[in-house]
Amino acid sequence: MTKQQVEIFCDFDGTITSGDTIDLLLENLADESWREVESLWEAGEIGSRECMSRQVPLIRGGWTAMLKVLDTVKVDRSFATFVSWCRRRQIPVHIVSDGLDRVIEYLLAREGIRVDRIWSNHLVESQDGTVSLRFRKTLPRVVCPSGQCKCQILEEAPSSSFKVVVG
Repeated sequence: MTKQQVEIFCDFDGTITSGDTIDLLLENLADESWREVESLWEAGEIGSRECMSRQVPLIRGGWTAMLKVLDTVKVDRSFATFVSWCRRRQIPVHIVSDGLDRVIEYLLAREGIRVDRIWSNHLVESQDGTVSLRFRKTLPRVVCPSGQCKCQILEEAPSSSFKVVVG
């Protein structure tokens, strides 16, 4: 009998961090109209992909302003220990998030945490400091209102692996 490879797929916002980084950025840097879009999402009238594609461009100050807010974000201290434990056992750790790639990369680098792969929405900054999102393509058969379809990502992982989902 062959040993099955274990892979960890971990959410980011509210799982690795103490709260939602996108909400924190919106609360501190965005035009107040982000709350109207949030209400539509909370009511189930739009999915997170549409919600975020409308909210993120409302963030002012670009990446420089975002960094100042992100420096207040706390990362769960046990996550670095968990990743180290996984590394010693050769268990891949992936981040699967409907959040922002640069935010995740920045916070993990700040904490000295290296994961195997990050699936998230791509933050784009224009020369004038405006920000927007680029989303990963979904498979034609997948109907998912999220920016990152976690089900699709898990489906694409090797079928021989034992997938552990955290968060």
